[in-house]
Amino acid sequence: MSDTKWITECSPALAQAMLDVLDDIVEKMDSLEEPIIISPYVYGMGAGQEDNVRERRMATLETLRKRGVIRSAEYSHERGRRPGIWIEADENAVREASRLLRDRIERRPPAPAEIPAVAADPLARVLKAVSRFHAVASDLRRRREGREPLEMKDEYDVQYLLHALLRVDFDDIRPEEWTPSYAGKQARVDFWLKPEKIVVEVKMARVGHAEKEIGEELIIDIERYATIHGCETLVCLVYDPGHVIKNPEGFRADLNRKRNGLTVHVAVVPGR
Repeated sequence: MSDTKWITECSPALAQAMLDVLDDIVEKMDSLEEPIIISPYVYGMGAGQEDNVRERRMATLETLRKRGVIRSAEYSHERGRRPGIWIEADENAVREASRLLRDRIERRPPAPAEIPAVAADPLARVLKAVSRFHAVASDLRRRREGREPLEMKDEYDVQYLLHALLRVDFDDIRPEEWTPSYAGKQARVDFWLKPEKIVVEVKMARVGHAEKEIGEELIIDIERYATIHGCETLVCLVYDPGHVIKNPEGFRADLNRKRNGLTVHVAVVPGR
């Protein structure tokens, strides 16, 4: 592999896909395993995705073959032969491409027009973390061989990951802060960004807990948070990986408005 200009010119998605398969190949090289056989799948993928994932991995390996990084890649599940993708490769070329791709991904600067606009607005930073939540959660499901994936099974898992994402931009995050008494009861907010006057609430949609139930909960939350001194904005992440909310646009439109002096932003993630 002499010409490496293609590494800097390929798309970020292709660069990450190539690095993923090269990491698998390097792992087999480091273990001195021969022949080199990598999995055609990735951990954490959903049921029924096997064919699509295998085809994408094979297409990525074909790109690497054309660039001279590997000599061949052949998928095999024949009887008497170990199942997987059989790789023939030059170790030096594989390690060089892996290093260059990792450098490209880890050192790629953010879009210059994006950072000043987002950094200047705390609400924009919160909304960005919310909008990227499903992409990050999906990435954490795809772990290296033998590693347990991080699954979003309930609201506690969603809170756990969202807290980590908010940590990128905020220092003072108060999880599960008690609210003042409302209608004779106290409740805990999921996250209170007190200096920014923003409350962040998490809901997880599921069968039996969709538009009607979550909407009713949020109406009560909005009335409660409007009584908190210094709370001006409520952001609610409704995580709906199973798409049980049938009309997310209408659901958001009914709630995204200013109520009792409180500005409300509801995001149903992932979008459709």
